Amino acid sequence: MPLLQTLAVLAAAVASVAAGAEPPSPSVLGAAVQRNDVEAVKAYVAAGGDVDAAGCRALYQAYRRQQFELARYLESQGAHVNPNLLQMHYLSVRQDLITLRSALETHRLQTQRYPSAAEFKAAVAQVLSADAAKDMTQDFWGRPVVYRLDAGVPTLISLGADGAPGGRLFGRDIAADDTIEALEAAANEADPAGRCNR
Repeated sequence: MPLLQTLAVLAAAVASVAAGAEPPSPSVLGAAVQRNDVEAVKAYVAAGGDVDAAGCRALYQAYRRQQFELARYLESQGAHVNPNLLQMHYLSVRQDLITLRSALETHRLQTQRYPSAAEFKAAVAQVLSADAAKDMTQDFWGRPVVYRLDAGVPTLISLGADGAPGGRLFGRDIAADDTIEALEAAANEADPAGRCNR
């Protein structure tokens, strides 16, 4: 959205709030997220739009679309992610990593060693099909799974939506060794007051 148009939208939003107008519909927020229009989301908030109720779905969609600036803004306005959706995501990524680890174990049984990082994809392709290996060595976000040998033991990690170590929500790192309880606890931190389950 061009700057002048954005300023006009923000001014209209502030004026409507001052005049006692009804807050905008949550569908306005959804449409702004679909367009990745941060300024329209700011206008929605300025006009008194309910981020608490509509923000759960909007924040989830922003992360799924890798719209990190928009996601950070929604979080700063109090939006939360439904912990059930987040937990399903975490467990799905973890299961993919466990499947990948099983392929590495099969390779080790066949060759008496784990592959080096340089041999990782080829080793997985020998155990699985080439297509499956291509899919399995990339995480949900299409980034390479981090594979390394720590003291001779394979470590498999997805760096999450942001592709950087650490993070929270969809940016959280997920490892094949993460326990279900740890992932559940991390997911529940996304919405401590339970707003998204209403």
